[in-house]
Amino acid sequence: MRKAMVFNLLLVLTLLACTGHHYPTQLVVADSLCAVNPDSALHLLKQYKDSIQTASTADRMYYHLLLADAMNKAYVDMSTDSILKEVADYYDRHGSANEQMRAHYLLGCAYRDMGEAPMALQCYQDAVDKADILGANCNYSLLSKVYAQMGELFYLQNLVSEQVQMIHHSINCSLIAGDTLAAMYNYEQLCGIYEHSGKIDSALYVADSILNWYKTHNYVEDAAITQGRASVFHILLSQTEKARKKMTEYEIHSGLFDKDGNISKGREVYYYYKGLLHLQENNYDSAEYFFRKELKKGTDINNQIAGFKGLAKLFEIKHKSDSAVKYYRYAYNMNDSAYAQLATQDIERIKALYNYSRSQNIAKVKSEEANRERSKRLSIVAVFSILTIFCVLLIYYLYRKGRNGIVKYKSCVNELRKIREEKNALSKHEEEYEQLIKQKDKEILKLELRMKKYGKQIYFNTAVAERSLKSSSTYKLLEGKAVKGQLLNDEDKHFLEILIKEYLPGFDDFIGTFSPRLKPKEQLICMLFRLHFKAVDISGMLGLSKSQVSQVSREILRKVFETDGSSKELYARLSKVY
Repeated sequence: MRKAMVFNLLLVLTLLACTGHHYPTQLVVADSLCAVNPDSALHLLKQYKDSIQTASTADRMYYHLLLADAMNKAYVDMSTDSILKEVADYYDRHGSANEQMRAHYLLGCAYRDMGEAPMALQCYQDAVDKADILGANCNYSLLSKVYAQMGELFYLQNLVSEQVQMIHHSINCSLIAGDTLAAMYNYEQLCGIYEHSGKIDSALYVADSILNWYKTHNYVEDAAITQGRASVFHILLSQTEKARKKMTEYEIHSGLFDKDGNISKGREVYYYYKGLLHLQENNYDSAEYFFRKELKKGTDINNQIAGFKGLAKLFEIKHKSDSAVKYYRYAYNMNDSAYAQLATQDIERIKALYNYSRSQNIAKVKSEEANRERSKRLSIVAVFSILTIFCVLLIYYLYRKGRNGIVKYKSCVNELRKIREEKNALSKHEEEYEQLIKQKDKEILKLELRMKKYGKQIYFNTAVAERSLKSSSTYKLLEGKAVKGQLLNDEDKHFLEILIKEYLPGFDDFIGTFSPRLKPKEQLICMLFRLHFKAVDISGMLGLSKSQVSQVSREILRKVFETDGSSKELYARLSKVY
């Protein structure tokens, strides 16, 4: 064995020298030891622990992969998945198909040890998906172990059909890998499955197939142990002669019995089946001896039930009904305890498979993440909705403004048409209605000017009109006087009216509507406010104190808007009139 290990180490080192990346010698040796002596591999890896901190990423990932592999094979539970998730991610990016399969398999083993069966199964399935079964170098031996682990988890969850499917996959992979012994070990699991399912013929067929293979390859002890298992199936099928022959082989060659014929601890149920065999052969004293030995040696509840059942059957055959009823009652009572114990074991098994506290924490974190994501989406939708509503209202507001301009424009057109018709009618009597015709000409000129102004407002929207207004030389002249605090003269006031009529025809109409109520000074203040001059500017431009401007503003608010307020309120209201 030692020579074989040395040869394997040399082979691994030789192969490593041909690869692109040269791993440290200690890691390569540890890798080779994992398969044959995982405890030694663990010891070697622990010695290398300090050096790995400053190693390259490739070496660190390889180290943690080997550490997990050695722990798994040495039956040392892994308590965390964090580093192995990093290892799996690394090999998904940089590793071969076999390395990826190995990394995901070991991550699954970590989840198995942590009691997270669903995540373990997912990792095992990921490992299967990573395997390159079409490639020449696929590690079928490892793939067989992946399927075997999946079968074990299905067994613990009582998912029998899924377990059988995984066993068959594992057997096929072992055969492809050339590991027939592993295939037989996996195949032997089917015996127990068929036995518990009541398919004794199928269980016996599997046992005989395995037995023939062990005999062919001279696995004496394995063959003898399988003989013992097959003998049970022969007893259940009342095939006494075959059962006796295989039971004798079992006792002689399995290595499980001492010189006094006592079987090794944990296998005491053998005495029950030995008693059944004697019972079928009508050796009642020997049968009773083995049933009582089962009760004495097999201290667990299942052995006790078996012993009581055996004695009950014996006394029933011997027509000792009182004793038979007594032992059946014992067996019945023990069965109740067994069911209670089984239920407890099932709960413990499920608890081992599902780490509820960790799963709940994971679920809580994911739920919080989902809630945050949902809140984020809702916030985005809310902001988008608000912006949409704002845009719609703005468009509607601008539309209404434009619509008002269009209405006024059309009103001017209709009025102009009406006046022209009246003028045409008067022209037939020109001498008689000369003054009236001149008046109509003035009205026509006025309407044409207003149409021009409203047309500008319609086709050049209010924002453009405002910008044009402020960039005009007339406005800049007034703005300059406001900055210097100079009084407006009559010419300035005339320019002020021109600006209003030219750029703000709607406001001109507005002032015209209320002109009978407003004094000239009040009209001037309204126009200056509309042109965005502040109260302090107006006080200088009109030679008024701030308190006088405020007082006049309150008067205007009462006359025009029928409300009370300050100069700021008047400014805000007038700024909205176009």
